[in-house]
Amino acid sequence: METGEGSRITTEEKNLIVDLVIARKAVLESKKTDAVSLTSKSKAWKEVEEEFNRHDGVTKRSWKQIKRSWENMKAKRKRDLAAANRQRMGAGGGPYIPPTVDTSPELELAIPAIQHTLPNTGDSDRMPEVEVPYVAEVRDAVETPSTSGTRRQSSRSVADRELEARLEMVSRATEDEAYICQMRRELAMMDMKVKENEIAASAAKRVAAEEEAATWSIRRAAAEADREAARQRLAASALELENAQAARGHQQELFKLQKEKMMREMEPPHQC
Repeated sequence: METGEGSRITTEEKNLIVDLVIARKAVLESKKTDAVSLTSKSKAWKEVEEEFNRHDGVTKRSWKQIKRSWENMKAKRKRDLAAANRQRMGAGGGPYIPPTVDTSPELELAIPAIQHTLPNTGDSDRMPEVEVPYVAEVRDAVETPSTSGTRRQSSRSVADRELEARLEMVSRATEDEAYICQMRRELAMMDMKVKENEIAASAAKRVAAEEEAATWSIRRAAAEADREAARQRLAASALELENAQAARGHQQELFKLQKEKMMREMEPPHQC
């Protein structure tokens, strides 16, 4: 897949990245560094990559490029908020010129408020520490009732958004915990399945070995039976040979007796 390495990211792509990160903020912006959290982050970034590349009109990018773009957006927002904070703390005359800061609600939810601490130079117009959740436009140093009410309403709006963000974070943390528990159960089931397969394989090997041993026993018994039959045939042959030799000796003895008888009969009778 061709990726947009070296190509500039567009505003539409930035907005899409912000939306995708907000949907997975509890995982991607988690400060945990354990193995489970790192695995969850890697999986979430790959989901962002897959969903990002499914949209029309975007350049195909890897999850590492998307993550780098997100880190660049966060770093730029921190620099912009720091510059806005320094300009708000500045003293002297002249109209207030608000800096260019992206104050979209989506980006404010995705990137937490940044607290900047500036050195105290003795100027009573400066405050030592200011938390800047967003940059509002200030046109007049004198606070009128209308601007005061607007600021209170804006503060309540920011507080409501922060509350919603925290509730969403808690909800996503609960979902992540349930997902992690489910993954652990699935891993335990997989381990159990692997052990069952190992036990079954071991049992199969044992049965195969027993069958092979039984086959060799049968072969040995057959060989022994063949040897016993051969011994019996040899004994029978030896007995037959012995009987044949005995019969021949008996015939020779009979022939000798008959010869002696004939010789006696052929002798002339003795005259007295």
